[in-house]
Amino acid sequence: MLKTIKEGRLGKHTLRIVETGKGLQGIAFIDAERRSAIMAGDDLEELWERLVVEVGQQAAEYVGYDGAIARFKQIFPTGFADPRYHSKERDYKLAAIARLAEAAPLEDALAGKADPEAVLRASHTNLLFRSESIALRAILLHTSGRKFVQAAAEMAMGDVAQGLATMSRIASDVDRKSWPLVTYLPFLWQPDEHMFLKPTVAKGFAERVGHRFAYEYSSDIKAEVYAGLLDLTAGARRSIAALEPADNVDVQSFIWAVAKYTDEDAAED
Repeated sequence: MLKTIKEGRLGKHTLRIVETGKGLQGIAFIDAERRSAIMAGDDLEELWERLVVEVGQQAAEYVGYDGAIARFKQIFPTGFADPRYHSKERDYKLAAIARLAEAAPLEDALAGKADPEAVLRASHTNLLFRSESIALRAILLHTSGRKFVQAAAEMAMGDVAQGLATMSRIASDVDRKSWPLVTYLPFLWQPDEHMFLKPTVAKGFAERVGHRFAYEYSSDIKAEVYAGLLDLTAGARRSIAALEPADNVDVQSFIWAVAKYTDEDAAED
């Protein structure tokens, strides 16, 4: 018997995560006869993200920047000034940015003087899935943790290729490598220059607005892939300029909300 773990709506679609006895399955349907997405996964939140993004890409009203802006205003009617936007998206990120700047100044990290444990404590947010947080903890508490932090600082300061290469190698040796792990700290240190990459959300958004990142993305940790992300970020920032984004925290939050929020998320107080 299937057990429903999570359920929500996105436009005409009902989204549901069920436990099958063999693992989790994501299902989206308009009615009992018309299913638009079926996928399997191990991590509840990651599977939910994939399901929401997949269904969102099928919703014609969300296509293009005009549609994306309209969707964002459905969720946050006064845009980036909306109190709900600050409480749900911006404030906790700014708090982590401030904590990290105090616990591990970028200059100290670049010199190899930052304490990885302090970095771990200061940088904690829900931007990372639980599995990603566990992986980051394993990396930072490893003997190579200080070097990982230093490489993240190098990337934050502009040496993207070297920083990515070093972090990728360490992450592979210690646990696993992924884009969220290698872009997380640079984004928190330099939120006006860098971007946090959640591949499913970024690719879904890029496809929705017609940016080449949708098909140029690769899971290989390479500088040219990251350059594509920054191009998507810059394009998004220009296209939503009327909303007056303050930095890439606002751009990241815009992309996340448009791609990931369900009708229930939009209606929450």
